[in-house]
Amino acid sequence: MAALPAHFEFWLDILQVVNDNGHDIAVFFPRYILTPYGTYPTQLRQATGALRYILNETGRSPSSVIVGGDSAGGNLAMATLLHLSRPHPEIEPITLSEPLAGVFGFAPWINFSRDWPSIKESAWKDILTPGVLKTWSTAYVRGVEGDAWNEPDRAPVEWWKDVKTERILILAGSDEILLSSIEQFAKKIKVCWMLVLRMRCVDCVLIFRCSLVSRILPTSLDMMSLMMRPFMSLLGRRRRRKRVGNSVSGSLLVCRL
Repeated sequence: MAALPAHFEFWLDILQVVNDNGHDIAVFFPRYILTPYGTYPTQLRQATGALRYILNETGRSPSSVIVGGDSAGGNLAMATLLHLSRPHPEIEPITLSEPLAGVFGFAPWINFSRDWPSIKESAWKDILTPGVLKTWSTAYVRGVEGDAWNEPDRAPVEWWKDVKTERILILAGSDEILLSSIEQFAKKIKVCWMLVLRMRCVDCVLIFRCSLVSRILPTSLDMMSLMMRPFMSLLGRRRRRKRVGNSVSGSLLVCRL
């Protein structure tokens, strides 16, 4: 399912809050082919292509770019990060002159197993169900074996030591059925990669929406406040950029500042 209007309304609200706090950034929503019209690794190829466009065509430096997404979009964000240091064998590598400013995942779907404790503990709390996860993950991989790029949690610990980003932000709710796998993934990253907290100057955020399911996120001020606290920590001092226009690509909004 493609992203719904509420998703864009939410991120436009986020963008306004960020810029009202002294920043001037752009948000890119890349459009990529959904399953079953595009089989894996099509989505990752298009996600990395979106990052390549931002770096090569808009003239932004990696140190001013944040990449992120929620749910399956978080999967793509982490897979894209992994591709920068451990390229997928079927996808053209990307050479960075310096690390990205940051990468974030909101409840990233980074492991397709349904044996996690949180799957049972939150079975009646989350909008997702084990049956739905099985259907969507099966449709996404289409018979391909699980690997480090379609399930980033499968990547060996040492693969995360040289990832090309200054910081990583992972968020998840206490009642998420994906929580156990997310916690394991976060611990894996912490074990092999000690985060150095630095304030970076950011002018672009690349967001991957969920490719297999759309969740309507609340846009209340309370929710925005909770979301913005950790997100703002990825942003540095204000940087002015010339506004060159806005465009809409299909159902996905592309803002360029």
